[in-house]
Amino acid sequence: MATRKDVAMRAGVSVATVSNVINRSKNVTPAVERRVRDAIEALNYRPNLLARGLSTRESKHMAMLVDNLYNPHYAELLAGAQAEASEQGYIVSVLSVDLSNPQDILDLPSRGVDGAILALSCDCDRVEAMIGELLPCVRLGGWVRVDYGPAAQDMIKLLKALGHRDMAFLSGVDLRVNPAYPAWRQAMETQGLPIREELIVDGVPPADQAEGYRAMEALLARNVPFTALFAGNDLAAMGAMRALHRAGRSVPGDVSVVGCDQLQAYRCVTPTLASMDTHAFEIGRCLVRLLTEEIALKPHETLIVP
Repeated sequence: MATRKDVAMRAGVSVATVSNVINRSKNVTPAVERRVRDAIEALNYRPNLLARGLSTRESKHMAMLVDNLYNPHYAELLAGAQAEASEQGYIVSVLSVDLSNPQDILDLPSRGVDGAILALSCDCDRVEAMIGELLPCVRLGGWVRVDYGPAAQDMIKLLKALGHRDMAFLSGVDLRVNPAYPAWRQAMETQGLPIREELIVDGVPPADQAEGYRAMEALLARNVPFTALFAGNDLAAMGAMRALHRAGRSVPGDVSVVGCDQLQAYRCVTPTLASMDTHAFEIGRCLVRLLTEEIALKPHETLIVP
């Protein structure tokens, strides 16, 4: 089934321009309108009537979809989102996604929600396919991305200066979609450190403490020496630390552990968890700004957060 994005690509225009032509909400040149309508006809595109109605009706209510309410990272995202939404006259609700029973997701348009923020660690493509034609959506890792590169370089340089050479990586989520993973590999190469595939553990979402514990147990079972651990997020790092303690490994005496998120909830733990700050609060604000632009059919660019 063709989407607005397909029409926009074929016509060589933005998705917002396609919406303007369909809804007659803004004037476009006759030539552009002709290209869009030709693309609609060629692709046999049929606009969703509910989505069209949403473009002209606002409830000032948006939803943030998450897949782990126990993850403090989402609390910080929500805090930033709510701060920005309040300034723009919106409220934000949170929905924990359960794809085994997706009716709650499909019911969002009928509940008068203007748009949705997809802050999911997995299945984001599937959820976007379910509601992308019904509601304006923005997604974490889509129009808002974190640049892990410089911070990863600093972190690996620090670990090297402390005498570490054999470093493990626990992903927390699927390596193929973890943006911290290529940044870690690049930093290891830049610092001239070996990347040992037997010290890399793929993740099984959700990236929580239980996953970090499981991954560390799997790593220890390989009996491959390492003195430092880079975890893809703070939750996985905390779970890994627990597994190390239970295995009789001292942190940081035997293994130095670093994370990625710098969650406020873990700033008072002992030993202190070193972590890269992904600015979850600011990302939440950015997601709301982009969603309000998407709701208003305004063009926008990808935002890179350092």
